[in-house]
Amino acid sequence: GLWPKFSFLRLGCAVFGAYFMLDPLELMPLSLNKGILLPVLLLLLGLSLFADALKKKGKGGFSITHGGKKATRKIYHTEGEHFDCSVSFGELDQMIVLPRLSGGNAEVSFGELHIDLSGCAEIAANCRIDVSCAFGELTLRVPKDYVVEPAVSTSFGSIETSGSPKTGACGTILLNGSVSFGEISIKYI
Repeated sequence: GLWPKFSFLRLGCAVFGAYFMLDPLELMPLSLNKGILLPVLLLLLGLSLFADALKKKGKGGFSITHGGKKATRKIYHTEGEHFDCSVSFGELDQMIVLPRLSGGNAEVSFGELHIDLSGCAEIAANCRIDVSCAFGELTLRVPKDYVVEPAVSTSFGSIETSGSPKTGACGTILLNGSVSFGEISIKYI
């Protein structure tokens, strides 16, 4: 159990497992009682959590594999004046490059999706972007020439806005959808 990644908790479990296996065979004359076991286990757990906290982020983490490969799904395509972006169990940073943007769809499930609208030359009058964010993070980068009006329902999620549009913005983007256990960030650039 120590091979894939070292942990003080794994080391402690291995030592205690060896002790409890060898003790009935009377190969170890050492006798441990409950007054020693619990503090030692708590100390090993604390050391393990402290060592994990000191590690750099991005090295470990939760990942789902299928056949030895990470099960990620990333989709991006444009059709006419619309775009579709979708990511599951991964990360996608996508710049939308369209002469005119009329709408789009963005979906995130257990991942991160960053959409940059600065590649669009023009935003249509009734531009509507439908979003769905479940257990993930969606970042929408919008030029300051446009205003984003969110109409998003949240359940254990949040919507954050950083920056602000210019006064007298030349267009409005309607953001419609839902957030469940995730976060939508609107950043004016």
